[in-house]
Amino acid sequence: DDAVKMFKEIALGLAHAHGKGVLHCDLKPSNIMLDQDGKPRLADFGQSRLRHEHAPSLGTFFYMAPEQADPESLPDVRWDVYGLGAILYQMVVGKAPHQTEELLAEISSHDTLQSRLDSYRKSLKAAPKPAEHRHVRGMDSALASIIDRCLALNPKHRYSNVQSVLDALRQRETRRAQRPMLLLGALG
Repeated sequence: DDAVKMFKEIALGLAHAHGKGVLHCDLKPSNIMLDQDGKPRLADFGQSRLRHEHAPSLGTFFYMAPEQADPESLPDVRWDVYGLGAILYQMVVGKAPHQTEELLAEISSHDTLQSRLDSYRKSLKAAPKPAEHRHVRGMDSALASIIDRCLALNPKHRYSNVQSVLDALRQRETRRAQRPMLLLGALG
């Protein structure tokens, strides 16, 4: 519940940035700062791009959408949706999605940035879908599905924007609030 509450606040801040035409392009836990009240704040907009810019922007391995690892790709809102999903995955599992010692070694074994990026993209496509979050105590299927959709390797299968993620969270909350009443009605 704490992770979802913080995640929602991060998503609201990101939706606000997107509303101003700014894509973060490097969402990761170390770019989320907590203020004096423990509220998350987006930080480090060094890789950010304006929505209309056509300059590539690299993120951080394991938080970066696979298509973002192509220097020819154009900035897309769905890059931030992937990063947002990776942050929530990290909060509930304790590590980034797809992050393994083997994959880290594979990426590090390459000499050039381009070959590292290629290795990252190919490895993500070959790896099984992250599933550790589904086995975390307290995880419900609706929240697991939100994470899965944020982390979809194909950007067409991801949420189209952060507001869609927030809408899915709101629907989840509504269904969870209705469960006790449905159970009471069934018992009655």
